[in-house]
Amino acid sequence: MAEAAIIHNRKMKSRETTLNILLWILIGILFLFLAGELIVQFFIIPNFTIKHVNVQSDFPVSKDAVLKLAGINNKLYYFEVKPNVIATRIEEYPLVKRAAVKKVFPDTLSIVITGRKPLAVALVNTEEKSVPVLLDEDGVIFHIGGAGRELNLPVISGLSFKDFRIGTILPKKVKPFLTDLYRLKEDYPNLFKIISEIRIIPKSSTDYELVFCPVSYNVKVRLGKRLEAKTVKYALMVLDLLKDDIKSRGIDELDFREGNMVYKVREE
Repeated sequence: MAEAAIIHNRKMKSRETTLNILLWILIGILFLFLAGELIVQFFIIPNFTIKHVNVQSDFPVSKDAVLKLAGINNKLYYFEVKPNVIATRIEEYPLVKRAAVKKVFPDTLSIVITGRKPLAVALVNTEEKSVPVLLDEDGVIFHIGGAGRELNLPVISGLSFKDFRIGTILPKKVKPFLTDLYRLKEDYPNLFKIISEIRIIPKSSTDYELVFCPVSYNVKVRLGKRLEAKTVKYALMVLDLLKDDIKSRGIDELDFREGNMVYKVREE
């Protein structure tokens, strides 16, 4: 019995020794981790600051303006910079479509800005007057005034706002039409150039029709809600076939809403 007790005591002491060793190892690991964290926070991070900010933009904007938009006005520590946060701040500016921000080790921040490109000139009706604006395929108004005349862009009319400003976005209901117009510009530039004016005719608060006026014909083309390439091609083909009849018969409008073409003559 005495020998068994001695063996049991030895086993208990061995276990206690093992646990003590593991505990000290754990304490050592925690100490090293904390020491490393302190070294990073107080010695490494302060020595890695953003010293260079490279800005590229495809439209005129000063570096100081970009830094202001990005919220960069104090010393930045390399490891604390969050590129996505800075990009989001810059993209809040209406003239900016996209901002790409990345860190370049050890001390540089790169900012590449893509500006909004005009898709059309829109005539916006207010309570007082009609105002020309530039907008892009997202329906964002990013310029107010007459700067679009020399750009040779189609005119969109029939829009009404009680109040609008730079950054105002057109209603979601017209987004499919703007997407169609953008596709024409990118994929069928010859068709895009033929469109002189597009009128948005409201049918209800959520519905509308389109009427477009081609450059070379004194006639209106009435469509549904879309401005797809196949429809525009078909309309232009019909116009070409009827070009002699447009004047002789006094054709004022071609209606393609039901698939088959119906024309209307001018009222005397």
